[in-house]
Amino acid sequence: MTEIELDRFAEDGVMLDTRSHPYRFPIASTAYPRWCYVTAVVVGDLWGGITPTDDELRMVASFHDEYIQNFYRESYKAELRRKYPFDVDGGANGRYLLKRESGGWSFRRAT
Repeated sequence: MTEIELDRFAEDGVMLDTRSHPYRFPIASTAYPRWCYVTAVVVGDLWGGITPTDDELRMVASFHDEYIQNFYRESYKAELRRKYPFDVDGGANGRYLLKRESGGWSFRRAT
């Protein structure tokens, strides 16, 4: 993924070279993004989210993949992969996950 591809996601604080890109969800710096991500992990923000471990990112990816497999046809998944570096869908009730310093997790839904 190039910086040009990420420019349109910059206002959500999405960074280049994060470990989540292969999983098709971003690590963003806001729990209230402009884009409608199916899943996003929030680091920083008002609530001070911390960076998850690789194992935790794989767990988030497993839930993300399950959602994608159950709710999207192959043709739509291919279109998402072609158009965007992340799974984005304005009709999905996006999940924004935040890991707390205590080790616990918080989340919010788009609606």
